Amino acid sequence: LTLIEQTERGQDREEIEMKWKTVAIVGAVLFLAGFLLGFIPEHQRASKLGKQLETALLESKLREIRALASLSYIDASKMNYGSAAEDSDRMFGLAREVANDTKDDGLRSSLNGLSTFRDTVMGKLSAADASVLEPLQQIVQKTQRELKR
Repeated sequence: LTLIEQTERGQDREEIEMKWKTVAIVGAVLFLAGFLLGFIPEHQRASKLGKQLETALLESKLREIRALASLSYIDASKMNYGSAAEDSDRMFGLAREVANDTKDDGLRSSLNGLSTFRDTVMGKLSAADASVLEPLQQIVQKTQRELKR
């Protein structure tokens, strides 16, 4: 082989190596672009579904607080103070939990407002005091008015 032929073969080899490198880089870029095009919409959808789930869970907990307030009032009106105390304790505990977890300042304020009744209600229920109906009625009205979403 002559020097010219060897030089041409070297150039061919370099051109082939450059073509393979270019193909590999373009392939990697296309793969990454395809991955991102598939990932971004799925991530957005998952984020949206996560927010919907969070909203549904909050609504469920608020519904449970309203139901427990109503049950407490009904039980106390039937002079079933033990059951009313259990329902009230669960209601106040759930209200505290939701207030601690929520980012909504208005909702947190409403839920913390319920806790101002806790000592009075629990004390009157443990003493089987029929005057507990007044604060329980206020709680029921407050939950029905302020905890609807």
